[in-house]
Amino acid sequence: MFEETRYVQSSIVVVFPQVLDIAKYSSKIEDILQGKYNPGIVVQIPGGFEPALPNLIFQSDHGYSQILLSQVNLVLNVSYSTDWQTDAHLGKEYLLDRIPLLFEIVNQVLRRSASITGITMVAEIPSAVSPEETIRYMAKKTLNKTDTPDVYEISLKLCKVLDNLYFSNTTFDFYRKWSTPNISPSVIRMSTKSATSYGIRVVSELNDRFAFNEVKGYNSSVESGIRLIGLAIDEIQAAAEQIIKEH
Repeated sequence: MFEETRYVQSSIVVVFPQVLDIAKYSSKIEDILQGKYNPGIVVQIPGGFEPALPNLIFQSDHGYSQILLSQVNLVLNVSYSTDWQTDAHLGKEYLLDRIPLLFEIVNQVLRRSASITGITMVAEIPSAVSPEETIRYMAKKTLNKTDTPDVYEISLKLCKVLDNLYFSNTTFDFYRKWSTPNISPSVIRMSTKSATSYGIRVVSELNDRFAFNEVKGYNSSVESGIRLIGLAIDEIQAAAEQIIKEH
């Protein structure tokens, strides 16, 4: 009924107290990222705008990874090549290699303690049956509902607390993808029949916001980030296996 699970994207976000004039740290950050990322691109943000808008952007040599730095957070975005997507542990090792660099930037260059670290992982499970049958399957699996004649999409989000420290959010939804032209019109027609792929998307989001909320003086750390990466892999693999397990 389903094809092999593909782990398509991941991200890490490290939140810290506000730092003004981020651009002045560009050369020091480039030294840390040398050999892995191209020189930073400075984005001029007028005063009074949202401090979470990125001021510095670093693109990896291979193009699959990007680091965004704003006044209040540092974000690593990763899109995995097709030959990596069927092995979740390749993505895990990549994140484990990168997270010490992120904390070195925050702790040593910006001279800030991290407040919160978050990890997001996205998996897609392409369907081998019709969209209608896939939605019926999801409705029965997640909602114990079998009558779905008018349902076009379905989404379910679960939130729990792990180790009394970490929020763990898992989202299941039905996805469709379309091929879009290189030069797109202002409004794109996306008919159901023209979808090039569809299936179940699983998103796992873990962060130590619960510890930050509940533990006075809590600061996040590279050790917390490493722990979160391991938990995120476990959570998304378990969720993906559970949603396609028919019995």
